[in-house]
Amino acid sequence: MIDPLRRVIESKPFLEPFCTGRASRSLDRGRHRASDEDGGTASAVRRWFEGDSTTSSANDGASIASGAADEEAFDAVRYAREAIARSRRGSVELTSGSSQTALDEVAALAEGTRTMEGLIREEVIAKRETLDRALSGMREAEVTMETIRDGSSAVADAVRRVATQLGEPHRAIEAATRTLERLTSTGETLRGIVKVLKLTSKLRECRVEEDGSFSDSSELSKAAKLLGEIKATLKSAGGDFDGVDVVEEQMAYIRERSSAISRETNAALDRGMEAMSQANVGAALQVHYNLNELRDVVDARVSFHAASAIDAVKDAMDAEAVGRTAGASTSGEGRRGGRQLAAPPHGAERAWMEALWRRIDVSMDAVYDNAMSVWHLQRVLAKKRDPLTQTLFIEEVVGRTSNQALCDRFWAVFAKGVSEHLSRTHAAAGFIAGALQKGFPTLIGAIEGVVNKCARDAEAAKGAPGCVRKDGSTRAQVLRAVDPIAAAFFARSLTRLTESANNCFVNGRTIERTSADAFLSRIRYEIDAVADYDHLLNNACGNASSALKALADRAKRSIGRSIEKSSVLEESNPTQRSNAQIAEQLSRVHGLLSKVLPSFAPAPRRALEAGLEHVAAAAFEATKPFFDAVGDWCDDRFAEMHDRDYKSATGDKGAQNVIAVTSTIAHVAESYPGLFSASHGPLMAARLALGERIARALIVHASLIRELDQGGKMRLVKEITEIENALTTHAGVVGVEAESSSDFKSMKAFKSLVLLPTESIERSPLIADLSPRVLLHHLYSRAPSELRTPAKRASLNLKQYASWLLKRASDAEVWRGVKGTLDVFEEGHRDAARGDVAFALMRASGERLAEATVDANFTARAFRLAEREARARDKTFTPKAAHALGALSLEFLKSSAADVRAYAAHASRDVITREDVGLRARRASEITRVVAERRADADADA
Repeated sequence: MIDPLRRVIESKPFLEPFCTGRASRSLDRGRHRASDEDGGTASAVRRWFEGDSTTSSANDGASIASGAADEEAFDAVRYAREAIARSRRGSVELTSGSSQTALDEVAALAEGTRTMEGLIREEVIAKRETLDRALSGMREAEVTMETIRDGSSAVADAVRRVATQLGEPHRAIEAATRTLERLTSTGETLRGIVKVLKLTSKLRECRVEEDGSFSDSSELSKAAKLLGEIKATLKSAGGDFDGVDVVEEQMAYIRERSSAISRETNAALDRGMEAMSQANVGAALQVHYNLNELRDVVDARVSFHAASAIDAVKDAMDAEAVGRTAGASTSGEGRRGGRQLAAPPHGAERAWMEALWRRIDVSMDAVYDNAMSVWHLQRVLAKKRDPLTQTLFIEEVVGRTSNQALCDRFWAVFAKGVSEHLSRTHAAAGFIAGALQKGFPTLIGAIEGVVNKCARDAEAAKGAPGCVRKDGSTRAQVLRAVDPIAAAFFARSLTRLTESANNCFVNGRTIERTSADAFLSRIRYEIDAVADYDHLLNNACGNASSALKALADRAKRSIGRSIEKSSVLEESNPTQRSNAQIAEQLSRVHGLLSKVLPSFAPAPRRALEAGLEHVAAAAFEATKPFFDAVGDWCDDRFAEMHDRDYKSATGDKGAQNVIAVTSTIAHVAESYPGLFSASHGPLMAARLALGERIARALIVHASLIRELDQGGKMRLVKEITEIENALTTHAGVVGVEAESSSDFKSMKAFKSLVLLPTESIERSPLIADLSPRVLLHHLYSRAPSELRTPAKRASLNLKQYASWLLKRASDAEVWRGVKGTLDVFEEGHRDAARGDVAFALMRASGERLAEATVDANFTARAFRLAEREARARDKTFTPKAAHALGALSLEFLKSSAADVRAYAAHASRDVITREDVGLRARRASEITRVVAERRADADADA
């Protein structure tokens, strides 16, 4: 159809509006327009008809709209109106020969119509078979729909016939079913009524006394069983028995008997509980079980006893009641103006305090009675079974959870009630609150006493569930009830301890022995008050640790810092005496408390250790100014060794510096006997540090002496021995600490090594104890004279070089300087260097020093790692932990990389008290990286 239309439009462009349905600009402008414009319109239509084979007709229409934007939709009315308008203008345009009249337009329309009809006729004739098939399908569809319509009507008729046939039988069956239901309900009701009447008749047959009570417990139990069945029947019937005369007539008697049985059963239970009789209590519980009210009765009993115990404690702590008790014991002083006092009058505080604690003791007896009543009830329930069903009563009440559930419930309710009351009492801030805070150990002792008494008495009954749990949970739960008072008590305890610590400095900048003893007594009193309670002991030790830290901080502020080394040989000045006294008293406090640390559990021991470490640090710091002055003075004396001649055999005339050092040590020890008498603790650590400094300075200066003959070596060994004896005899640097000190080991090894031949030094075990830098500098005295020392190479005298070694030089810097002199000597004297034993030994020692430097760097980085982690966890990186970490670091460096995680785990336990798997993993990862870097550096150096 489209192809014929396209051909028609190409041959007759004026038919475009009829074929496309759009108004063409060529038609609007008339036939007088140029053929090129008609050709443009025709080409636009042609583009629309031809289009793109891959696009849809909708897209083709869109392309025509975009290509011919001035075209509008074809409107027949508009077209006719424009044609008439053009015919009116025909007379004007006639002369030009290009006008178009209305008849022409009509003729064009007629021609277009004929053309379209012809095209349609041709299309229909061409597609006749398709149209016939479509019409045939439509006829078949109409026949199918008619068949379906007939079938639906038949089905509807069948359904109507079935409904008509079944309706009547269904209604009959429905009526019969309702009748049967009514009969069944009536039968059930009649059976229930008959059962109630029979049970009531049996209830009336039970033997009763003249006063209405039952003759014995068996009759009471039987009546309770009957009454329970009656109640169960009435409950299951709901309201079906309402309005039944025969039942209504019996209800009055049933209610009367029910009230009488409940009253008599409760009375029997009360008597059994009071007499602690298992038989009477069991019989009463059996009656309640028969009445189907066992659980409610037991719950009510437990709640009653718990409330009674709480009320007893509340009444004991009532201020007015305490005043009445105190007034009765002091001839009525508890009242003023006819009104009961809520606070003691002046002078009556002691009487009120005694009255309060007497009342608390009485209330604890009431708590004991109520707790044992609950335990007795629990014991009977755990043994009693129903004779018919064999149901255990305790399982009926609490299920299968625990045989101690009733006592657990009692203690939980009691602890909660007491805690709430103590919280309100503490918030009120009256006499009672102050008295309880002051006598908190007495209060907690009374509460723990009643718990222990209940546990002890309950355990005496073999085979019965306990009143208190053996794992201590009940005791801890009840003791937590006093936490409101405990918080206030420990706050006041910390205040008392801090005040006692501050009172140690009441006379200025020194600590008096009596004040220190008072402080220690206060610590012991506060700890002993709660020593039997683990969770309270932790708080007490924490307070003691805080007080020790306060004492240490105050001591640090009182330490005199300005002590000149020139004053060492003079009489002690006030600053020195003050520092010495502070150090002595702090060391005494540290020593006395350290003796009792092993008796504490781990948690309180750690708390006290933290405070003692602060005290030890303060004591060490108190000795530091004076001991630093002594060390500086000794350094100056050792520097005089370089002005002496050690290659002449002139005896000991020039050893005045050594004599001065030994006499100074003796003078200092004699002037401050308190600092040099302690065999352990912070003062021993301070003396050890002083001795290590003196020993280190001595061997450093001695190793720098280059011109040594055999006599000079003997003199040098003798001088070192004199210094060592002075440190041992006068300074008291003895014991395991001194023997394990690296500086003292190095000093002893140096004495022996000086006398060894050079060839024997490398194989000597003394090298392991001697400092590598000391060995390097001593070997210069055995090397050729052409080998310059690092001091000369740096243009320094020996005193300056020794000062640099002692204060600022690192092992890496020392080896760098020595290595430079060795390299220069080897370049200039290659043959001499190759055959010299001392030169080769210096090379080997330097390489070991370089390796030790890498190891030390690793240890230092591990220290920083652990310290950073400790601070992140708010923990103290103590010297003890640092020492342990250092030892572990050195041990690890000798092992393989597979031990990284084990090392990290050990380090974390030493540094951080609380184990943390994540923390260990992070530290292990970082240490692994450090080890890898260390080994890479070592490989690069190699």
